[in-house]
Amino acid sequence: PKLVKMTPENNQLGVSLDSNIQLTFNEGLKSQIGQFELYENNQLIERFDAENHNLKIKFNQIDLQPKQPLKANTEYKVVMTQGVQDHGKNSLPSQTISQFKTACTWWYLFYGH
Repeated sequence: PKLVKMTPENNQLGVSLDSNIQLTFNEGLKSQIGQFELYENNQLIERFDAENHNLKIKFNQIDLQPKQPLKANTEYKVVMTQGVQDHGKNSLPSQTISQFKTACTWWYLFYGH
């Protein structure tokens, strides 16, 4: 499988504090494969996998749902620690997928999402 879209985009600035993280691939994925980590200012804050119910796979899309809202003016990094797999058992290797920064508090309060 190949990653074709990521929300928020890599190196995106001004990301909404209530954003979910979505990854879209070019083909369908196995539902119990894949593990991700979310880092806040280079510190691990959450792990995502199907067993923890904070990772949802819908055919070719993965939704990561942080338990806590993102913090303002903070750098985040998403790392895939266990590769996702398609139905042919082809794997995408572990890697850093995206880095992004949330909006400043004043920007978020003034402009909203």
